[in-house]
Amino acid sequence: MNFTQQAGNGNPQYRKGQWMMKQKKTDERVVAEINRIYKVGYVILSFGIGADVLLQIINSNRVNALELFVLMLAQVVCLILQVRKGLADDNQYAEADTFPLRHNLKIGVLVGFIPGLLLVAMRLMQPEVQAFGAQSMALIAGIMLVSIVVVAEIFYVGLQYVVFRLAKRRRKHMYDDQEDD
Repeated sequence: MNFTQQAGNGNPQYRKGQWMMKQKKTDERVVAEINRIYKVGYVILSFGIGADVLLQIINSNRVNALELFVLMLAQVVCLILQVRKGLADDNQYAEADTFPLRHNLKIGVLVGFIPGLLLVAMRLMQPEVQAFGAQSMALIAGIMLVSIVVVAEIFYVGLQYVVFRLAKRRRKHMYDDQEDD
């Protein structure tokens, strides 16, 4: 008996290269549950590695570079895959014709302010801070905070604008394909 045909009727039973394993039918409910399980595991792992990196910064002011790189790479890869599949633009940019700049500016301030405040607080807890004096440290902390907020704002709004343009282009292609049919 040939492995590429069923006995007797000549219909292909296995695809080329898959003759040793049968393709199993998958239930949509099972796939959804498995995806939820993987999502929870990913979130736990990401927060665990993030907490470990944060504790390394607080305790020794040094970070395992490989650990930080893997954490950031995983987050960036997930973001890129979501944008490419159109999953990052379903709410805010679904039908928007203009870029919601005011909304993104507000969120960008929060994106920069919260980590900036944490970094300034961690810097002020360092023992060498007392050598500079209170006024100069307040000035340095203020400059650090404003710098972090501005850089995060620019990065966040720029990234959101790229996602908006990709969503708009994808929507245009979808409408063009529908008109062609």
